[in-house]
Amino acid sequence: MYPSTGTSNVVYITKNITLNGTNNADNVVIDNGGTLSTSTVTPTFTNLTVKTGGTFNKESNGMIVNGILEVEDNATFTFKHTNGNAISVWNGTEKFHANSNFYIKVVDNTSNSLFMDSKDDVSEYNGACFGNVIVDVSAGKLQLLPKNFTKTLAAGNLIFKSNTDNMRICEGNYSTTIKGNLIIEPGYGSNSITELTTAGTSSITVNGDFTNSGTSAFRLTNSNTEVLNATLNVLGNITISGTGANIDMDGNATTTLHASTSTINIGGDLTVGASSLLRSSNTVNQGIFNFNGTGDGLTAATTQTISIASAGTTRNQYIDFYAKAGSYVQLINQNLELGKNATFTVNGSGSTGGVLDFNFNGSTPLNITSYSTGSKFTAEQAATLKISSPDGISATSGTTGNVQTTNAPVYNSVAKYHYIGKTNQVPGTGLPAASSAKFVIIELGDNTKTFTLSGNVGISSATTLDAQGGRLEIRKGIVMGTSTADFTGTGRLVMSDGEYNIASITAAPLTNYLPQLAAYSRYSLTGGTINLSGNNAMQILSGTPAYYNLTTSGSNTLGTDYKAVSNGTTVNGTIKVTENSILNARTYAIGGTATNFSMTGNSRYITDGAGDKPDAGGTYSLAPTSTIEFANSSGAGVVRLRTDIGSDKLCQDNCQWHECLQRIINKWY
Repeated sequence: MYPSTGTSNVVYITKNITLNGTNNADNVVIDNGGTLSTSTVTPTFTNLTVKTGGTFNKESNGMIVNGILEVEDNATFTFKHTNGNAISVWNGTEKFHANSNFYIKVVDNTSNSLFMDSKDDVSEYNGACFGNVIVDVSAGKLQLLPKNFTKTLAAGNLIFKSNTDNMRICEGNYSTTIKGNLIIEPGYGSNSITELTTAGTSSITVNGDFTNSGTSAFRLTNSNTEVLNATLNVLGNITISGTGANIDMDGNATTTLHASTSTINIGGDLTVGASSLLRSSNTVNQGIFNFNGTGDGLTAATTQTISIASAGTTRNQYIDFYAKAGSYVQLINQNLELGKNATFTVNGSGSTGGVLDFNFNGSTPLNITSYSTGSKFTAEQAATLKISSPDGISATSGTTGNVQTTNAPVYNSVAKYHYIGKTNQVPGTGLPAASSAKFVIIELGDNTKTFTLSGNVGISSATTLDAQGGRLEIRKGIVMGTSTADFTGTGRLVMSDGEYNIASITAAPLTNYLPQLAAYSRYSLTGGTINLSGNNAMQILSGTPAYYNLTTSGSNTLGTDYKAVSNGTTVNGTIKVTENSILNARTYAIGGTATNFSMTGNSRYITDGAGDKPDAGGTYSLAPTSTIEFANSSGAGVVRLRTDIGSDKLCQDNCQWHECLQRIINKWY
């Protein structure tokens, strides 16, 4: 390639050129495929441009660029400097494009040598000092940034490719951003990288992913006993996969008390391989690990996963893990094993909290466990736990349920407890029993799986979490109560599927109605079935809500007890009277023109009142052993027998209503 006309005072480099002797030029352009190496020559350029595909190798200590130094996308600038920190290449204005490559090859052998003298040496171009920064040091002892640096270091990636010594990012106060990824490559070796080594406050923000696939340790702080406050913000994923690779949140293994803090904030997934480590070495001040993304768990992009396969003896020790408010955090692949004194907290306050989804590995529930002492779990107000263990959550230390820590877990009573078992499930002793604005959500694997209570659980109408108050929500599965175990309180019921099997017997059934969640006017029943299943006792269902499906089951004794409604009610789907139960509609209307009606076993349906009876006007299915009884205590009515079982009949013997109706039903079966 040759320069065009009108390019006086411009030197174009189109081949591989190495300087020799005295070389000064006003304007140098390195074209695609061209390479300019300074060797030991110390040239002075006014302007130096490295075009796409070109390479400039700075190999001399004293070279100068007084004007504009511009490195375009996919162009390369390599840096070697062996004489202290007096670096004159940055005398002018620098323009490193976002996809340019800046390689640090050699620095002075003095401890913590810089490639920038001061925080103002390199200009920001389009929001960053460099494009991609690659640490590929074959000689010298590098410190990456000068004190008080506050600029965006890289528009692209910060890559640690190789090094011959341990290195620190900076000492003292500084903050910087990497707009791409921070990558420690497999060939980097075992030399450590430390974010902060002397008293001060540091912050590194990585807009992409953090990956350590080498064999080295990335430390937020070192063994200095001064006050060091280091923060690593990773908006993407953190992956530690190399053999021996680790993140050590605080390298200070001393027991000397100091007020240092080491914090990692992650917006994506955390993955630690079997031969890698995440830990803190500080036995006094815990490392802080925050999952602070925003998500709902509906897609991979809105879910933060935790997969720590590490078997190291110091894995996950001295770290406080937090699922911050607004985050959706999910365990995958294996249990999360907390190390010595490690904790896990699902944050929340007011009506907003984080979500921890314990999840499954295949069909095996995943748990938070501990291999050492001092571990603890806390769910704060408004936190959500998606509980997968068939044993639910335990209120005590031990090895039962989704939380298996050495200290007793703490569960806030105003939180959301979402049960997602794939097999039959119980709430566990950790579900707070006292009445509160809690949510209890049942979403089991299918509608044959049961969620069985062993005691009363209170839900109130307090609006702490939701303007409609606390609630029991059944999405899938069968919620099984007993005569003495049920959901109670002033809260509400929400159902979209599943079954609520109510066996409870209230102290005054004629006035204390079922369900025992009393906010009837705020019920939302768009699916599912209410099943009154109590045996040999009165059960009265509130007629205020509109029900989707209504079933009665269990046993009742004619003339002694029955199931009933407090007043007329709507049933949008099907009424089923089963087993030996008696449903006594009394004079109230149950169902309507589209309601289906089914009777099985030795069940009995008692109806009364004027108009067509039963009130259900949909499809009928009546077992030959079932009985519809028209009591007629209120006056003449019409018994409706569907045409699919015979012609409509009207029993007119006012003195023998029970027997007459029985004969009609028996005749058609």
